Amino acid sequence: MQLNHLDLCVGDVDASARFFAEHFGFRRIHRTPNGRLAVLHGTDGFVLVLSRLHDEAPAYPEGFHIGFLVDGARAVHAMQQRLQAAGVDTGRGVLETRRGTLLYFHGPDGLLIEVGHHGNGKATAPAV
Repeated sequence: MQLNHLDLCVGDVDASARFFAEHFGFRRIHRTPNGRLAVLHGTDGFVLVLSRLHDEAPAYPEGFHIGFLVDGARAVHAMQQRLQAAGVDTGRGVLETRRGTLLYFHGPDGLLIEVGHHGNGKATAPAV
C-alpha cells in the first residue's frame, strides 16, 4: 500500500502553495478558480493538497507536524540557512539528537514542519 496524498487545511492556499514550492520544490499542478484548493506535486511524486474549508485559519493540535527527510546532516543545516535567508524563523535551529539531525520550525498558519536526517547517510524513516 502506498500513501496517495496529504490534504492540509490552511488559512491562505496561495501563500502556503508558494511556501512549499519555494522551500520544498513542490510544483502546483491545479488550483480551483475560487482559490480554496491547490494540488502540488513533490519532486518524489508525493501529492500535497492544500485546502481552505472554512474562513478561519486551522488550529492544528499540539505536536501535529509534517516531516521531510533529507540525505544527510549537511542538508538539514543547508535548509536552515536557506530558510533564514528567506526570512523564515527557524526557531531553536538545528538539533542533534539520538534520532538524528533535526530542524523544527513553523510554516504558514503555524504548521509545525520537521526537516530531518535519520540514520547512516541515507534518508530513512525513524525507528518507531
